Amino acid sequence: LGWAAAELAAVASPLVVVLAEGSPAGHLLPASDATVIARVAGGGLGDSLAAGARTLASLGGSPAQLLITLVDLPLADRRLYSGLLAAAHAGDGWAASHYGEGVLGPPACLPGAALAELATFSGEAGARALIARRAAAGSLATVPFPGGRLDVDTEADYARLLASS
Repeated sequence: LGWAAAELAAVASPLVVVLAEGSPAGHLLPASDATVIARVAGGGLGDSLAAGARTLASLGGSPAQLLITLVDLPLADRRLYSGLLAAAHAGDGWAASHYGEGVLGPPACLPGAALAELATFSGEAGARALIARRAAAGSLATVPFPGGRLDVDTEADYARLLASS
């Protein structure tokens, strides 16, 4: 979590980190006035996105871009995040990671105008529907990220990550 937050903080501010209610993981975050923790009582990706969006909205202002990622993507780094922001800026504000073979997903960059919609999410569905809708309309920039297929949720996933390095 600390490494992922540091990589994000290198290219984006403020940084809103969504943690499960009661999670002790907040101590892993680098100390920064630009890091805000949002707590979520449970649920799925949609609930986490909504908690993060509501927390960001409560800070005031109107963000131009939203950079969304998952902490279980260990190969995502500041170079990828910078590429997504640049691709979104060069287009109409939307960019997603392309894992290969037509598969799109996070990390992704959305225009700030998407914040209100993200705040209404719930359940297991994350932002993939938004990404798919933009891709279908032909208005989604993509950045290659073959490492997006590797996420670390279990000890077996971690062993696979170590074996691939």
